[in-house]
Amino acid sequence: MEVEGKGGEAGTTTKTAPRRFALPVNAENKSTTVRLFSVAKPHVRDFHVSWFQFISKEFIALYLYVSSLLYQNHTNNIT
Repeated sequence: MEVEGKGGEAGTTTKTAPRRFALPVNAENKSTTVRLFSVAKPHVRDFHVSWFQFISKEFIALYLYVSSLLYQNHTNNIT
């Protein structure tokens, strides 16, 4: 005998409503279209966060490299 309940108990099933997304998704909840300048779920927000993190890392690495070169040149010119 199957009874609708919260689940986790023997003999119970759960019925959950399908998730709603701002973009069209397939059966696996993967987006079927790409809108690059949107921050809607699913996955577009993650895409923007990932490229922002990558660009930030590159700028920080470049800043550290250039600042170390300037520091080395500055200390060499003093002596």
